[in-house]
Amino acid sequence: MRQALKILDMEIEKARSINISCIKVVHGYGSTGVGGKIKARLDAVLPKKKKDGQIKDFIPGKDWSIFNEKTRHVLDKVSGARNDEDLDKFNIGITVIVL
Repeated sequence: MRQALKILDMEIEKARSINISCIKVVHGYGSTGVGGKIKARLDAVLPKKKKDGQIKDFIPGKDWSIFNEKTRHVLDKVSGARNDEDLDKFNIGITVIVL
């Protein structure tokens, strides 16, 4: 699991270095349908990263909808975000991270 978090940190930094303002993490939701280990770890780590200023925000897939205020903000700022295949699909197997 530590390796996955190191990879996430590297991808965040790489995205920043090429001026990407948000990334989508496809973590799945586990065979139980409630979330696997990666999703659970992201749910624990991302609020800390936001509080520490490492990321601006994050949007769980269940909230990745035009009816969500955070999502609308991303859609206004990120070109191409409206074309995301998971938008309005309430996909709990993804998380959008705003950099």
